[in-house]
Amino acid sequence: MKKFSIRVWKSLPLDEIKSSLLIVGDSSGDCSSCKALGLSYEKHKNCPECGVPFKYIASRSKDRYRWAGRIADKRPDLIFIDYDDYKKWTGKSQAYELLGGGSD
Repeated sequence: MKKFSIRVWKSLPLDEIKSSLLIVGDSSGDCSSCKALGLSYEKHKNCPECGVPFKYIASRSKDRYRWAGRIADKRPDLIFIDYDDYKKWTGKSQAYELLGGGSD
């Protein structure tokens, strides 16, 4: 049976995502935890700089939904998250902390 990618919304702890996210672009990726550059989602299961195991992946590419299937085929262990959602929630979290709201 052919598999299809379907977006699913699930509440996840932002700190967990930030500490184990590989963000990929068109040619390479970076670790959201330590900002190491030039990483490959096919090659790197852990960050070579900080050692964090990658559990989540997001794509900066405008054609990111095409990437979801390709990534799922090659790295079924990674959970694909929407990059725009990630940026939105990390921005809101940073603003909340900056304005003295603490960290939740």
